[in-house]
Amino acid sequence: MTQILKQAFDKLSASLAESEQDEFGRYILAMIEDNARWDASFAKPSDKLRALADQALEHYRAGRTEILDPEKL
Repeated sequence: MTQILKQAFDKLSASLAESEQDEFGRYILAMIEDNARWDASFAKPSDKLRALADQALEHYRAGRTEILDPEKL
């Protein structure tokens, strides 16, 4: 564990009740698990996404696209 992370945990453990520490711990673990799921999702090749990207490029090259104007949304 790095010194900065240790300092953060030491301050949290000194200033939070046990129930709050548990809640914070569950939150951190959920974030780690969520990040792992996103990483796994992006690591898989997606034929559907690739096909959509190819179609978008085809439309762009054929001049069938226009610049997005956020003011017109």
